[in-house]
Amino acid sequence: MIFFRRISFLVAFLGIFANAHIVLADQVGISVDQSIFTFSADPGKSQEIKLNVRNTSEKLQKMSVKIVDFVAGDNGKVTNVAAKNEQFGMKDWVSAKEQNWDLEPKASKEIILTVAIPENASLGAHYAVANIRAFPEVDGQNFQNTLVGGQVGVYLLINVNGAASGSGNLKNFDVPIVAPKDVPLKVEFENTGNVLYIPHGEIKIQNLLTRKIATVDSEKHFVFPNTKYLFEMQWSPGSILGAYSAQATFIDANGAAHTEQRFFFGKLFFIIPLLLIMICIFAVAMIKRNRESKKLKIC
Repeated sequence: MIFFRRISFLVAFLGIFANAHIVLADQVGISVDQSIFTFSADPGKSQEIKLNVRNTSEKLQKMSVKIVDFVAGDNGKVTNVAAKNEQFGMKDWVSAKEQNWDLEPKASKEIILTVAIPENASLGAHYAVANIRAFPEVDGQNFQNTLVGGQVGVYLLINVNGAASGSGNLKNFDVPIVAPKDVPLKVEFENTGNVLYIPHGEIKIQNLLTRKIATVDSEKHFVFPNTKYLFEMQWSPGSILGAYSAQATFIDANGAAHTEQRFFFGKLFFIIPLLLIMICIFAVAMIKRNRESKKLKIC
């Protein structure tokens, strides 16, 4: 129960994140008010999704909606639009109240999609894309021309509730040994579970000379099951003479923390030991010179 409360929170956050995005295809004159829909639900339940589609062109457009499965790759990229994704797909679960429609110039229309989760649905993440397609109207002036249609895609991301796993793994933590003005921090996180979630990540950086600690939070980005995502951050060191330890901690959806530590130096840090060496050489030379002077006086 605690696990799925956590998942619901993460999915809710992702929903808020997605609401701020507007998808616009200028060349085909389509816009939609939301690029991602996410929710958690039990097997056998249904969820209604409302999507506002707008014709931003100056002409009437014939439009349609088609649900397709896809295969998610690393860094949230779509590696393949599959006829059917047996493990994570859900295109057969989604139906449109209206599949085809005409939309006048500058007009909007509410499209209703119903997601019906089967009783025997596998637990964990499922996803698909609702493609909103536009087809230019053929008339007496353009029928001999090459007409280009287009589409915009809306992600449908669902976690089917049950005894699923939100495990993860911090695969790699990369920090340059010698820090430039802005230090690039790269953490590769792998979702080894079967649910979709946003890992919470942060990097604590301590100056080993002054003992001061800075914290850099990672971006908020979901990671598909069985894929990796590279979180990239930047940090500006307070001193280019310092020596630093950096500890990356990422928490998966099961609440487990994954930690890696790295050490790096300020750009001019090596001037300090060089100066110390030079001071030591100078001191040894002065001591040797004083001893020789004393010997000469005795003689």
